[in-house]
Amino acid sequence: MDLERSIESVQLGKGRSGIVFLDCHPDGRQVARKIFIDDPLARAANYFFSGAPAAYGWNESAIKSAYYRRKILSDLVEYWFWDRLRVAEASGFGWNEGQRAYEMETGFIDGRYASLHHPFSGPNEKELGDLVANKMNPLQDKLIESGFDGLVWQAGKGNPVAANNFMLQKGPSG
Repeated sequence: MDLERSIESVQLGKGRSGIVFLDCHPDGRQVARKIFIDDPLARAANYFFSGAPAAYGWNESAIKSAYYRRKILSDLVEYWFWDRLRVAEASGFGWNEGQRAYEMETGFIDGRYASLHHPFSGPNEKELGDLVANKMNPLQDKLIESGFDGLVWQAGKGNPVAANNFMLQKGPSG
């Protein structure tokens, strides 16, 4: 599946499994594009535990599976949680020749991560606890119940940095 190339691209972040860019297409759409390039430590761990680097970066079947799984989960999460939680829907995937890795394009979520506890947390003090109790834990249960139990780690079960997979948005009132 060919991805439409953007006219502008800004790096949003970099993690263990890839680099995420904000792309602005000629028609004005904003999308997030993740190139699946794992960092050296993650690559070493993957080789040690599975004998290969993370599959999304090099295996077309794996990236296709991730693409269609995200499309299915976008609908399921909307059904389960209505407007309290959503998945950024996948809009395409393809091979990035420059990085020699697969990439996926999704809807862009203009949000921020839940605040961590610190002396100046103030009004944001309860965000992380609310995220875990009211979104991550119920999502884990729904994923297991529906047979998507291989993805439970992305919702926090056994993943100490899973909160990074969730962003908070302002509600309709601003």
